[in-house]
Amino acid sequence: MKKVLSFLLLTLVAFGSVFCPNGMLAEAGQQTEPYEVSEVTEKRTKNSDTYLLSDGSYECVIFSDDKYYEDDRGELAEIDNSIVEKALAVDGEEYSYANAANSIGYYFSSDSPSVMITDGKERISFKMSPSGETSAVIGGDKDRPVVSDFSLCGDNYIMYSGVHESTDVVYSAHNGYLKEFIVMNSVEAPHSFGFTIDTHGLTVKEEENGSLSFVDSNGEAVFELGSLFAVDAADAYTDEVSYAVIQLEGDELSLTVTVPEDYVNSPEREYPILVDPSIMITGENNTQDSFVSSTNASQNYYLSDYLKTGKTSSLGVRRTFIRFTLPPSLSGKTITNSYLSLKKASGSNPSVKAYRVTNTWSSGTVTWNYKPLYSATDHSDTATLTNNWYRFYVTDIVSEWASGNKTNYGFMVKDANENNTSHWTDFYSSDAASPNKPELRIVYSDNGSTEYIISYSGNGNTGGTVPSNQTVLSGNTIQLKDNSDILKMMKAGSCPLLKWNTKSDGTGVSYNLGQTITPTSSMTLYAIWGSPLYSHRQTSMKVWVDDTYYEMYPNAGDEKLSQIVTYAKNPMLQVFNVTLQLSSFSSMHSCKSNCPFKPNGICQYGVCGSDCSTHHTSCYNVLSYVSYNGSSSHSLNTMLYAGPISCYNTHDHTVGGFSYLPGSAPNLMASVIQCDTNVKLSARRVQHEWSHMYGARDSSDSDPCTGRCIMNGGFGESFISAPDIWCSKCKAVIAAHLGDY
Repeated sequence: MKKVLSFLLLTLVAFGSVFCPNGMLAEAGQQTEPYEVSEVTEKRTKNSDTYLLSDGSYECVIFSDDKYYEDDRGELAEIDNSIVEKALAVDGEEYSYANAANSIGYYFSSDSPSVMITDGKERISFKMSPSGETSAVIGGDKDRPVVSDFSLCGDNYIMYSGVHESTDVVYSAHNGYLKEFIVMNSVEAPHSFGFTIDTHGLTVKEEENGSLSFVDSNGEAVFELGSLFAVDAADAYTDEVSYAVIQLEGDELSLTVTVPEDYVNSPEREYPILVDPSIMITGENNTQDSFVSSTNASQNYYLSDYLKTGKTSSLGVRRTFIRFTLPPSLSGKTITNSYLSLKKASGSNPSVKAYRVTNTWSSGTVTWNYKPLYSATDHSDTATLTNNWYRFYVTDIVSEWASGNKTNYGFMVKDANENNTSHWTDFYSSDAASPNKPELRIVYSDNGSTEYIISYSGNGNTGGTVPSNQTVLSGNTIQLKDNSDILKMMKAGSCPLLKWNTKSDGTGVSYNLGQTITPTSSMTLYAIWGSPLYSHRQTSMKVWVDDTYYEMYPNAGDEKLSQIVTYAKNPMLQVFNVTLQLSSFSSMHSCKSNCPFKPNGICQYGVCGSDCSTHHTSCYNVLSYVSYNGSSSHSLNTMLYAGPISCYNTHDHTVGGFSYLPGSAPNLMASVIQCDTNVKLSARRVQHEWSHMYGARDSSDSDPCTGRCIMNGGFGESFISAPDIWCSKCKAVIAAHLGDY
């Protein structure tokens, strides 16, 4: 392949120019910079990406904030803090929105500023009781996107307007903290704001720095209420915002935040005023940038969307501090180039340099009065402008860090001109929206060693996940991937994975799964599959949607349901080779829908009847309705509904789904399943009930299943892509009924 490429390049040179991958033409003999070939995913860390370059070297792109989190499969997935619809009910509180993807979950109510934060183990919830009607607005305050350098709108923002007179509340979800702004729109706004906090077993502790911590049973801080401040539209700050805490019953406490009267009533005050009581998640916050102000010498600007240099009349001299955590893979490497990259947001053209910081500091506490020292001689040249990004070349500094000769305390960025208030620059911080976040780029080589990449192909797999690439230096051994991961590859009908081969038809060199080899070149290994255990079958299913679902989730509709049923049908194909041909969704006004008393789409037992034999939400009655009113042109009928059904076995019992076993339907074969906007949990319920239609039994039945199985509560939300979800007993039962439909 290299010879062919070389021939093509020579041919092009003969015509006087070479085509470059970035779309530009270079004159013959002109040197071009190496370009990105592909990401080396196995070198990925929570805060960095690494790319293979065309000359065989690597470029590591490091961020001052995490880009990835570890998902429930143990894999690094990209963080997405945008606010989406995600229903959750906990301890009597109903939440309708949450951030999309992160190890930290932020949940928000639809009709009041009620919030829950969880790190997966502990949680804290709080709410501000509004004096007027309000509702959540995803995207924040789009009519007033910025106040005093603080953003109030974006994909990760949610707003509640009119919570008090002339007062709004805006939240924004970030990697390790929830930013909250109480927006005082005019002098009519109150000066004090009350919250009820449920600590859910955590203990409240006041810290010496004035912050409020919530600690677990081991004394470790889990959440922290940061230092409070207020700022008006003219950038006038005060850090004299106070709070008072009163312990209520159980785990609840009352928190009152008060803005000082002299600040609010000052004739110089310009509205709106932002009041910030943000919540940090201790141990999860890896953001490492901030700026300091000589005017507000005790103020920390850790939550700002900007990093500032130069001088202004309101902030005085401004300097920026930023640190990047270097991945361990850089140790021992030869670094050939490195530069800090900051994107300009506004201001004048700077004359800035990056200086090596020489002692420890924290972005959450750094101020002008308590800022670290720096080396006046160890610095970059003046930054250069490239496409609105300023580059600070810091190769020597980063090389010293990577080799361990000097400790990485990060950079201080300052302007050469700190005397003129008209000379200032704002750069985007790690709190800004992507792709504006700061970066540190490092180009390195492996000291002459050749690195081989082993990539994998599923070669016709229909489920699971193809193994990620592996890299190995020449002369070293590596163990090839096997198929033991919970998201193991599958091919429809439970085809066994036999081996790897260098050719897709199996005529190349074969390797055993998990075999240890010493590669002499990069290669692609193809999965070689055995014959399916089950012959292919095809079944049609009519999908009905009860009116209660559309009533409860008017904004979710068919898009969310489509995701649910797509996930749900996947295991039937992978394991049993059954293709479920699903119809388009059709609305059904079942007996469950026909209730004048149902709150929010949920008809409750006892409100409109307490006789299970006649109650219209009896699971028997609802299922029978679908059996008699379904489509006879389909082998199976299923109805998706919102809110629980009840009355199971003649007594009141909340039921999340119900289905006929083979041969037991009074008319058409049918199932009914409760769904909400949580795709994972809803898909599991659907899979469970559809399994019943093929004969699988619950763990509570007389002949229960064994092992970790969808029929006995196994999996829950985890491993949604795992296609093999049945125990051996349920597999045998389902296989016996595959020909029934």
